[in-house]
Amino acid sequence: MQFPWSVPNVRDRVVQAAVLLVIEPIFEADLPDTAYGFRHGRNAHQAMDAICKQLLAGRVEVVDADLQSYFDTIPHDNLMALVARRIVDRGVLNLIQQWLSAPVIEPDGPNGPAGRSNDKGTPQGGVISPLLANLYHACIPHLWERRGHARQLGGTIISYADDFVILLPPGRGPKALAALRTICQRLSLVLSEAKTKVVNALREPFQFLGFAVRKVRNPKTGKWFPRVMPSAKSQQRPRDKLREILNRKTAWKPVEDVVKEVNQVLRGWGGYFHYGVSQNAMGRLNHYAEQRLRKWLMRRKQRRGPGYSHYPTKAIYEKLGLYRLPTCSPLRRANACG
Repeated sequence: MQFPWSVPNVRDRVVQAAVLLVIEPIFEADLPDTAYGFRHGRNAHQAMDAICKQLLAGRVEVVDADLQSYFDTIPHDNLMALVARRIVDRGVLNLIQQWLSAPVIEPDGPNGPAGRSNDKGTPQGGVISPLLANLYHACIPHLWERRGHARQLGGTIISYADDFVILLPPGRGPKALAALRTICQRLSLVLSEAKTKVVNALREPFQFLGFAVRKVRNPKTGKWFPRVMPSAKSQQRPRDKLREILNRKTAWKPVEDVVKEVNQVLRGWGGYFHYGVSQNAMGRLNHYAEQRLRKWLMRRKQRRGPGYSHYPTKAIYEKLGLYRLPTCSPLRRANACG
């Protein structure tokens, strides 16, 4: 079932922001150190650093978990019980309950627009929703610790929003997955059986936050290291966007505007994926963007041929201002991971 976004009005967003300023520091103490999503001072690259550290420590068996429609299936009763452990003010509790259970206006149907009430899920688009989603997701590592799985299996859970992995010593993945299923059942959450799997990072990569991660041996030194690079799907996504910008239908647009759109795609993608072993992927995308722009310029002028003489590489970058993705190693701790 597809749940629509529920975006609060301006007044509700202002009130949610005010409540968030008060309660976020209270609940921050309940969130595990290995949770990196929607938290001040934390980002996806730090989550990848933590994964690299675990792989270097020998935890190479990975439960690659995927929760089915997590944000849409959080049970309100359970979530409000967690909130009430820290917040005793009835006015604040009533506000949060109203935000959670506010009717959602469905698209026009046979009988016209209709409001749908709900008893689960956090409104995606609400200012306070990321904190509430983090709070409920933190129950997974808390139960993992409380039930002794961390001690018995030696696993560490690293999460970013609803995306998380469990890194374990070899041979403990199946037991960890069984324990995770029990925890999710206790929390009324559903694991996607099609996407959740146990992976040995020495044999095959696993996907996390758009990266493909695997532990490999350096052929020169013989040492093992975590190789982190953009996944194939992540590398294809900017190419698809560039095809939408640079095609026959956009030939009427000014060159400056089109190059600006292309640069926005490249800068956004490069800013996130300039991590780990991304140099080759960056170089390939540079070549693709350059070739695609050159072909678009030739079509725009109704000329034939590859266009190297009309639009040499130097002119593409210096005169037209095409952004070049960095092809050097990122100056971050990820260098130790690749």
